Order: sequence, then C-alpha cells, then structure tokens
Amino acid sequence: MKRALTLFLFCTLLVFSLFLSCGKPDDTPDDPKTEDNRPEYTVTFVFYTERMTKTFKEGDAIVPPEFAPYETADYYVVFKGWEEEFRPVTENTTYKALYEFEYKTYNATFVMGDTVKTEKVSFSAAAIAPEDVPDYKGMKFMGWDKPITTGVEDVTYTAIYCDTNLLPTTSLNYAYKQNLMKYEAIEGGAADGKGQLRRAQAFYTLALHEHRNPQGGAIAQRVVEHMTSLVTKDQAPPIDAGTNWANNPMIAGIAFARVTPTIWNIVPPDIQMRINTLMCAMIYLESFATSDYNQYKTGPGMYGNFSKDWNPNYRLGNVPIMVYATYFFGVGDMEKGAEIVNTYIKGFDETAYTDLVNTFQKYGWRRAFKRWTTEGRTSTDGKNVVGLSAKELLINGGQAVGEDTSTASDLLVALGTGTGVANRDPKTKKGRDYLYKTFSLYEPEKIVQHLLNYNYGAVSFIPNSYEATEYRTVVSNHFYDIDKDGTKDLVAWILDDTSSPYEGEEGMMTEFASGNRSSTGYCTHDFILTTVLISATANMELYTTDENGIRVAKTNEDGSSVYLFDVTAPENADIFHRIQIGNEDLIYKLVHGYQCYATGSYGVSSKTEREGSSWEYLITKTMWRTYFLSRGTVAPAESFNT
Repeated sequence: MKRALTLFLFCTLLVFSLFLSCGKPDDTPDDPKTEDNRPEYTVTFVFYTERMTKTFKEGDAIVPPEFAPYETADYYVVFKGWEEEFRPVTENTTYKALYEFEYKTYNATFVMGDTVKTEKVSFSAAAIAPEDVPDYKGMKFMGWDKPITTGVEDVTYTAIYCDTNLLPTTSLNYAYKQNLMKYEAIEGGAADGKGQLRRAQAFYTLALHEHRNPQGGAIAQRVVEHMTSLVTKDQAPPIDAGTNWANNPMIAGIAFARVTPTIWNIVPPDIQMRINTLMCAMIYLESFATSDYNQYKTGPGMYGNFSKDWNPNYRLGNVPIMVYATYFFGVGDMEKGAEIVNTYIKGFDETAYTDLVNTFQKYGWRRAFKRWTTEGRTSTDGKNVVGLSAKELLINGGQAVGEDTSTASDLLVALGTGTGVANRDPKTKKGRDYLYKTFSLYEPEKIVQHLLNYNYGAVSFIPNSYEATEYRTVVSNHFYDIDKDGTKDLVAWILDDTSSPYEGEEGMMTEFASGNRSSTGYCTHDFILTTVLISATANMELYTTDENGIRVAKTNEDGSSVYLFDVTAPENADIFHRIQIGNEDLIYKLVHGYQCYATGSYGVSSKTEREGSSWEYLITKTMWRTYFLSRGTVAPAESFNT
C-alpha cells in the first residue's frame, strides 16, 4: 500500500512539472495559428513619371521597390536615392525618388583654317558656332559650309573664307535701293525691257556681296525679297531664249544665294521650291538653245532670230547660265552639279514637260506657260516650211518656224533644227550630256575661257563673206563697212577725233567689228555681262562631297580656296590682258563719244559716258576698276569719277 502511494505521488509531480514547463497557451507568440491584428498602411514610391505602391503593417521597416532604368530618345533618367529617410510605418505615406537627367550627346566639330574646336551637344539641339571667327591667311570668314542644325550624330562644320570687300559702300547702297526683280506685262518677244537688267544686276551685286561678307542682315533679307518677287504669280520671267541680258546676273545671284547660309537659310520653303523649278526650267531652256546638238535661233516661244553662233550678246546672256546652274545644283561641287544637270537634261521627256508646264500654271507663271505651249506654224516667206509646236521641239527636236525679229516684216521663217532638250541621239534615241563648243559641264572653266576669248577677239568668226576681219582683234578708232563689191564706207568713229590709247593692241571687243555694225551699245552690254561672268566664277569656291555626303572645300597647297575660274591667275595672263585692253578701250570711246553704226543705220548710240550712262554700266565700271583692273598692268582710260 505504501509503495502504491509513492508511485502515485511521483507520477502526479511529473505531470505537474511538465505542465509548468510548457506554460499557458495564451503566452505562446510563436504559434503559427496566431493572427497579426496590427493595422496596415499603403506606402507609395514615385520615380520620375512612374508610381508604385506597397502595403506594410504598422511598425514594419520599409523595403523600397526596384525601378527599371528609364530612357527617352534624347536622355536617360538616373536614380539618385530618396528625398527622405525611411521610417517605420505608422500611416499612409509617399516617398519620392531623387533623379538626374543624363542627356545623350553628339560631337560638333568646327574647323576654322588651322584651328579645330569640338563641343558636345545634346541630342536634338543645335551646336553654338564659335563667335568672332578670326581671318585666315588674309581672308575674311564668311560663314559655314552647311547650316548649323539640330542632330544626333557627329558632324563637322568647316569655315568658308574669302578676301575683302568687292564694292564700295555707295555702290551697295545704290543696288539696295533698286526695285525688286519682276517681269512686267510684256507680251512680245524675249527681250528684257522695263529695267530687267538693272534689277537683276542690283540683285546680283547684293548676293555676291553677302556671299563674300555674310552678315545675315538687311542685304541678305533684300536678296530674299528679290527672289520672292521673281517667282511670284505674274512676275516670273518668260524662260525663253534670246538676248535676255538679265538672265546672266539673275541666275548668278541665285547660285550665290544657294551656297550662302545667311541667305538660303532664311528663304521660305515654298520659295526654295519655286527657285528650284525656275533653275530646272532654265537648264532645259539653255540645253535647247545653246547645246552643240541644237541649232535653233529661237526659244520655245518661236520669237526671234538670235543666230547664237556669232552674237556675243546672245552667248553671254545664255551660256553662262549652264555654268551657274551647275554650281547651284551641286551646292559648290561642280562634278556633282554636272551629274545632276545632265541627268535632268537627258531625262527630259513628255512627263517632265507636262509636270513643268503644269507647275507654271500652278505658280501663275503665265509668260513661261505661254511660251512653252506655243503651237507649230508654217513659214509665210514662200518656202512653206512646217514648224513643230514648242512641246514637240522641246521633247524630240525638229524644225522650228517663227517670227523673224531681224527684219521689220511680219514673215514667219524657219528658225533652225535640233534634237530637243535631251540632245537625243538620232539612232539610239538616248539623251546626251550638254556640250558647248565641244566643252562639257565637267570642264566649266573651258566654257568660261571660250566665252571670254570670243568676246575679246581671240576666236575667229565670219558672220558674212565680206567682213572686215582686220578689225576683229586689234583696237581701232573707226570702223568701215565693206560692201560685197569691196567698197569701204567709214561708218563709225570717235567723235572728238582723238585716238584710243590702246590703238593697235589686241583685245578690242568683237561687237566693235562684228559684220556690219560697230556699237558702244552692244559692247556696253558685253562689258556688263563679261564682268558678271568674271566676278561670279572668280568667287565660286569649289567643293567635293565625301562618302558621308558632307561637302569638303577644295584647297591649294598653301591652304587657300580653289575657285571655279580666276581670270587674274598667271595661266590666264594673255586673256586677262586682252580683257583689260578691250574694257578700257570701250570706256575711252564712251568718254570721248562714239558715232555708232548698226544694221545699216547711223546714230544708234553716239552718247558720251557723261551724257547718259546707265546705272548698270556705272556699277560695272566700278566693279571692274576697283577689283579687277587693280590686279593688272594696263593704265585706266580717262573717265569722270563715278
């Protein structure tokens, strides 16, 4: 009995001890079945434009989310921490991230002669060009080779340099005040009329000056106003061949405007398109009128008898346009320009013709539309020659018939044949590159040299079988008209019976002894047009285009720019000497008065320079005297101060 009681007590104590060691059920916090009744709160995390929320219990420590990198087209958004430290959660709250923008950049390099400067530029932003770019080897900074625009890729801008001012300020002011280029309501032929040459030369003077001395101010704006006026409805040129003297300075000025950033960058896009259309039409016209493959004496309007093969006025008013247009389309790269111009010419067909005349209508260029849609006619001179329409002639070539302006009659006569704008080969029907006197647009300097040689008496020509050839190249004080029977008639002379100081020297202008005429009027126009040709080509810097399509300026060994044609270069010494003789001989004859003779009539122009010189002549003389003659050796003829 005693042993049983002892066993019972032992078991009771064991159970009690186990109970004490386990504790009460309510005091067991690790029980997985226990509920957490703490309140919950929402924590919002903001990173740039992204928001993310997480839920935490009261008192919990905050663990922030991870945000993926943020990228746009122009920059990266980089996480830089949080605005405030995290606290144990006690309420709904928001934490904002700190961040920075890292903009993507490209390198813009500015090459200024021997100086190179590179800067990093943010994507979609434009580089800031260096200010106060210094002169380089005596040449003035005139702008950059391309517009400075926004970008995303590395780019190089090359400074363009040129020498000092071309004209005195007084001449520029006078050019600035001239009326804007526009063609009045001229329903006749293709002659200039109504001051077109003056307006075009004023425009050219301003464009050339801005090209050489870019300021981007009033002169550049005036150039744009001229071009805008020229391509406005009912003011555009007729785009017809003939003695259109204004075409030479007009197209030269447009070429300079195209390659001069301070001008072209402020030309409205619509006006740029119209200018491009005008330039395309002009190269089509000149291929038709002056190419070796065409022998037309007229343009699409079938008006005139221009005899391009001997008339210096005709040559100088038309042929230089092809050189200027090559510079325009190549933006200074003559090889590229020649390829573009020839591609346009060889591809001229019915579609190109239709598109162009429709554009004439769209723009309201009624003169050009009228000329280019002229119907074919039959000659009324008794020969009954059938002429084709302008459309047929321009596209495929053939026989032209039109009004003969070389006579006072109203007869319609044959005005030449040819192969059309595309210069199509009669056998293959394929278009051919433009050629003038066998010279192509890939050798423009030879075209320029040929024109100058011809005007100053170094290229032989025989307009008729009884021409007084001894007066072709040598300066003379008078001119004889020689009849078919050999009889000599004195028809032109210096009025005050003095002698030209250059008598007997080679270089007299061809127009002083061209067939049966000798006129200061014709020679004055030749003087104006050759001076434009010389000054334009002497200031057309040449470029090449690299494999990335970037223009690169051509340079000589000494780093100086290469120009299209420099008449004052040593290799052109002979022609430059003859030009000096011819121009100064003309000036002398104008100062002392010259009895002119043309097409069988006296007194076409017997004015002295003082009595009635045109502004076109006076500004040309200023350009000649202040820029070109100063480089030569010929002393100037006496003249009143302009």
